[in-house]
Amino acid sequence: MNRFALFVLGVCLTAAPFVHAEEWSKTYTITGKPDLRVETSDADIHVDTWDQKTIEARVTSDRYKIGGRGLKIEEHQSGDSVELQVHFPHDVHIINFNFHNRVDVEIHMPREGRVNLHTGDGSIRLENFKGEMVLQTGPWLAGDAFSLADIAYAPYVTRLDHLQLSALWRHRPHVDEWYARLQDRKGYQEGLVRWFNSRYLSLMKEKGRFEWPAIEAIFAESVAGVAAAAV
Repeated sequence: MNRFALFVLGVCLTAAPFVHAEEWSKTYTITGKPDLRVETSDADIHVDTWDQKTIEARVTSDRYKIGGRGLKIEEHQSGDSVELQVHFPHDVHIINFNFHNRVDVEIHMPREGRVNLHTGDGSIRLENFKGEMVLQTGPWLAGDAFSLADIAYAPYVTRLDHLQLSALWRHRPHVDEWYARLQDRKGYQEGLVRWFNSRYLSLMKEKGRFEWPAIEAIFAESVAGVAAAAV
């Protein structure tokens, strides 16, 4: 296997071993209208409604273990108010564009009440709900404010882009949006763009296009392995 292809794949995949899908769930009994708050940095949030006087919360992860040094779930109920926070591990590796390695937060709750849903880089779906809604998806990796997390990712994503490997995140539309916002920043232009070398840009473009079929094949094999392990 070409060393260049293996190097690029190594940048894109984290070094942690794949695990079977993990799940956490809890049911909260309420008496009145629910007041739900869910906060996470990267998970997808899906809220659906039913006629029961309960809130059912479920967190599933295709990659990270729940508990220990993996995902940390903090939850609290006070009367009809329920708060759920899903924290990602602090030692996650820099780049992980594998779109199958996701974390989902699924909620079933009464149709009328109040919800406050916030995810930094995930998606939010709220169906058949009536009441006060606050839905927030942060423009930056750690939420609403540009931070060291964005600075840390910037050179890696830029290098992959120069290698014509942006197809690695074609199933992650938020990455494209984030990258566009990043490129518009003055700091990005002064800290990275001004140092670009046209000769090396041409070389990376050529090498990346040549190696993409091998990288895509390795990626497909990895995804197939994860899907089989999760069955």
